[in-house]
Amino acid sequence: MATKLLWIGADLAIIDQDFRRALPGIDIDAASGMEAAVTRLRGWRYELAVVSIQSLDCTADQALDQIFRYASDVPVIVHHRDGSLDDLIHCTRLGAFHTFIGDLAPQNLSTQISRITSSAEAKAEEDENTSWRRFLTGRSRSMLQICEIIQLIA
Repeated sequence: MATKLLWIGADLAIIDQDFRRALPGIDIDAASGMEAAVTRLRGWRYELAVVSIQSLDCTADQALDQIFRYASDVPVIVHHRDGSLDDLIHCTRLGAFHTFIGDLAPQNLSTQISRITSSAEAKAEEDENTSWRRFLTGRSRSMLQICEIIQLIA
């Protein structure tokens, strides 16, 4: 089954044949703005999202807030063509999985998508191996540390 990617941004022409060749097995769904993106996020389950901030009529804060409101577990890659190091740090603090500044090369995007899918597969395997966690209540930092200790001991 193909990985579903939501590409958000008005510069949809960037999704050319080079990107499609660099991203085999990725089903790209495009939304030209945040309103269209929210509609898609409500109706479909995506494994990841790419947001081209430069082409949206909102800020990175607003875009990430909207995405995480409707799909809190979706890893988001932010593309900020004219961004700075401060923008990169800011987007990461807001929850972006990765931020690209400048031109977006298909191979660089492919590398980050591979990291996301590998991470998701590892998490699914870990969740399968730690079904005992469903008996524990809470997701606080302390509880997660206790879970790590239990897993190390086991």
